[in-house]
Amino acid sequence: MWSVNISDVEAIDIESTTFCNLRCPECNRETSKDWMGNVLNTTHLTPAQCKEWFNPADLTGLIEVRFCGAIDESAANPHLFDILNYFTQNWNDLFIDIRTNGSLKTTAWWKKLAETLPRNHNVSFGIDGSDEVSEIYRVGSSFKKVINNATAFIKAGGLADWQFIEFEHNKHQVDEALQKSKDLGFKSFNLMSSSREDQSGEVEHISSDQDVSPVQKGSSDPRKINVKVKALKKTKTVITCENQNAMGKRILVNSLGLVTPCCFLNGYIHFPVHWEIHRNKPENVKLGLSDFNFDDPVLNRLYKKNGLDSISLHHNTLKEILEGTFFSDIEASWTLKNPVRRCSEVCGDKVVDTTKFWTKN
Repeated sequence: MWSVNISDVEAIDIESTTFCNLRCPECNRETSKDWMGNVLNTTHLTPAQCKEWFNPADLTGLIEVRFCGAIDESAANPHLFDILNYFTQNWNDLFIDIRTNGSLKTTAWWKKLAETLPRNHNVSFGIDGSDEVSEIYRVGSSFKKVINNATAFIKAGGLADWQFIEFEHNKHQVDEALQKSKDLGFKSFNLMSSSREDQSGEVEHISSDQDVSPVQKGSSDPRKINVKVKALKKTKTVITCENQNAMGKRILVNSLGLVTPCCFLNGYIHFPVHWEIHRNKPENVKLGLSDFNFDDPVLNRLYKKNGLDSISLHHNTLKEILEGTFFSDIEASWTLKNPVRRCSEVCGDKVVDTTKFWTKN
């Protein structure tokens, strides 16, 4: 059995839609669109599904819902406000975290979002530059519109982060963007190095052996930030699932109604779903995966043994999925000589995270 029971679940990542308005060159939407084309721009999570799938009587330990997936833009879901209301009305003092490119909707919509969110919330805006340079990676975005939307959100009482993905083409703007985030009232500025392989040929990356600039975890008052640099290095001798431990007993549910232990494995699920042409409807996911092959033989055996319907909320309750063989087989592989490769890469032996961050003194 998966070590986390449904009553233990503290956080759920929700991929609330398969729609997005941007064409970021390293997103799976672009790098794997030949595989994923029939999944993209087809599905929204609905309030009725939330009511059916997420039961307050079962999820008694839930304290956080984060709207962030592999291929989605949360603001593209037309039901977002109703979904937020469902969660906030059924769980007391729930923390709501939303990740967004910020380039959809109007300033009035973002003002309403600030007024709808509970007291305990955060919205992270992806802005990879201090001006239109941000649009180099965020293809299809408008820097001016993002800033206007974020400003409207903040002025209406919303709590926001500025997330900056650092590339060669924008790293000279880090300090300027940090200052702008303070001036506009963002509560923190989060800097990260792109860890994805450059398959676009258009974006030059910082290699993995280079130092990346600090990531600031800001104060509640961005005008009063005293910082010190601290380096995090994690070297593990065994697989220790971060979503069972460091990330607070977290699972992920995507807009197709499929449940995975984390965002990393969720990314893989979109491929076999597309392979089966998705049947055009997520509720028809009854997949025989005999013709689909991952380059990871362990993951291959796991998918073909269980089938995707075993982790589909259209066929099982969340409790049944967490107690099922798909999740338990993943965990069982961690003790074997050849575990699920993605688990080993992210949470396993000799994985070193050289991220730095700024913290308050």
